[in-house]
Amino acid sequence: MLQFTENDRPALILYEIGSSSEPEVVIPTVEDTVHDIYLMIAALVLKALSPLKALSSKNRDSLYDIFDQHERQALYAEARKAIEEYNVKVVFNILHGSHLLSQTDVIKTYPNDLEVTLSAILKEHNRWGNT
Repeated sequence: MLQFTENDRPALILYEIGSSSEPEVVIPTVEDTVHDIYLMIAALVLKALSPLKALSSKNRDSLYDIFDQHERQALYAEARKAIEEYNVKVVFNILHGSHLLSQTDVIKTYPNDLEVTLSAILKEHNRWGNT
């Protein structure tokens, strides 16, 4: 399972279901988060490509720090080919207010089966008010 957290520092966290191993954490780029997600899938799930540098680091360096823009673009192109070759289905569960809402057009450009689910009902408790 790949989780995108959007706290003070966004992170992509890959959990291996049924395993006690530590999750892989990648700090994505802001403008190319969807490409970063697919890069993680291609490299860490499908193992279809091997970047010259690790996607994650113990220092929690972002993909900006690890790869320059040219390197990232080349990796994104390789990841796109791998996604098409493996024909995986990717499901995005996007919550209200998520940064990914602004990138749904990018999601649609990938050559794989996909599904995007959005919140149907939102209720948030305000502990300082009566709601």
